[in-house]
Amino acid sequence: PLKETEAACEFLQFLYETFGDWQIAIAAYNCGPGNINKAIRRSGGKKTYWEIRPYLPKETQAYVPSFIAVTYVMSYAAEYNLYASVPKKTFYQVDTVHVKMQMSFSQLASLLDMSVEELEYLNPVYRKNVIPYMDSVPAVLTLPLAKIGTFASNESAIYAQLKSDSANNPMLASKEVMKVHTVKSGEKINSIALKYKCTVGDIMAWNGLKSYKLYPGQKLTIYIPVNATTNNVNTTASTTKNTKPVTTKPVAPTDNTKTSTTSGNVKYKYHTIKNGDSLWLISQKYGTSVDELKKLNGFGKNYMLYPGQVIKVGTGT
Repeated sequence: PLKETEAACEFLQFLYETFGDWQIAIAAYNCGPGNINKAIRRSGGKKTYWEIRPYLPKETQAYVPSFIAVTYVMSYAAEYNLYASVPKKTFYQVDTVHVKMQMSFSQLASLLDMSVEELEYLNPVYRKNVIPYMDSVPAVLTLPLAKIGTFASNESAIYAQLKSDSANNPMLASKEVMKVHTVKSGEKINSIALKYKCTVGDIMAWNGLKSYKLYPGQKLTIYIPVNATTNNVNTTASTTKNTKPVTTKPVAPTDNTKTSTTSGNVKYKYHTIKNGDSLWLISQKYGTSVDELKKLNGFGKNYMLYPGQVIKVGTGT
């Protein structure tokens, strides 16, 4: 919500600088600058909202009056028996820390003894319940003040545990880098999706977009999968003066998307997600059910698949 508000304010400022009128800027926020320019031409070059209003889309004709009405009601909210709801947490009850490794909310919740739901509430920017690895600057995590000290005091131990988890589980070893893409003039959402090898739906979900419209200077969050090296397949032992290098044989996969990897005493089959994959398609491929896949991977109701993600698809050799 915070980043969405900042983006909306930046867009409104851009529109105001373009048209020089706040009411027209608000109208352009609804219908786009192109429709505003058309309305100005059709009105004979008029430059106020009320003069160009008859030439705007029907929705936009009502948008600015609705905005004015809401502004009035919020200015006199008490008179209309409207009161702000009390947030679960306020700014002075939370703080932020920098995270240097990719980690999931479930991992962090376990290590800090807090609920996944609380992490979701405090960190809505991470829409996949995963804090990604960022190659430029550390990712920012919001925590309750009581947990800030716990994280800071145990930071080294937390990263050590995460590395241990990744070494033993290829699902956790598969990581992604979060990029920030700045929209250029004339750039479309589908061309951005092609550039980063993801889907338009992915970009909309990652950024909370409700339409395909983009504007120059808009910043989009993009997740790019990065295959992390693990010791499960094709591992080479480190060499010293007194030892010879030893290379283990790679586990032979049954096809290009499925491998068998030991986890404790159970051998799991894994599938690497590709563009267009869904749990239903994967369940049909491996002869299982969607419910079983959810159970194997601990997916909740808001799970999301993304290219490069590795999931369990069954047990066996």
